[in-house]
Order: sequence, then C-alpha cells, then structure tokens
Amino acid sequence: SVATIPVGVNYLFGKPNTAHIFEVGAGATVLSRKSSILNYNYYKKGNVLGHFEFMYRRQPIDGGFSWRIGFTPIINPDGDIFPFGAVGLGFAFK
Repeated sequence: SVATIPVGVNYLFGKPNTAHIFEVGAGATVLSRKSSILNYNYYKKGNVLGHFEFMYRRQPIDGGFSWRIGFTPIINPDGDIFPFGAVGLGFAFK
C-alpha cells in the first residue's frame, strides 16, 4: 500500500449571488514510498504526480444540499494523462 498527499490550489468562477459555480484547480500528489501506480514507476523518476480539476459546482446561496461533478485528470512525469471523473456531495451552511 501507499499513502498519497495531494496539495493543490483551486479557483471558483461565478457571479455573485448565484448557485452555479465553475471550479478549476491544479496541484501535485506526493507518494509516500516507492510504488508503481498508474503505469508510472517511482523507481525511475521520483514520487510526484500532477493533477487538475475542472468541476461544475451547485451550491445554494442560502445553504443546503450541494454537489459537484467534473473531470479530474492525473499526469505522471512521463507526460501520460489518465482521465478520471469525480462526484462530490455535501451540505453548505449559510
């Protein structure tokens, strides 16, 4: 097994007082030990993978149930792109 430590920055695009938000993010994920993950061999090049986020977020202005869905690719040091998707559910407080 291997632990991962993601570090990233996100920016939210949207008009004030609207529930519709577009979220864009980028960062790196550090692997805790030698590992072979996503066709990427730690032994050769290091232990960091890049990641991006392109998400639509629906977050009510007055609080309540919120959700998001989007595209979250991971990139290894060889430049290989692994397409992933993500879904998030939550509760927003006013």
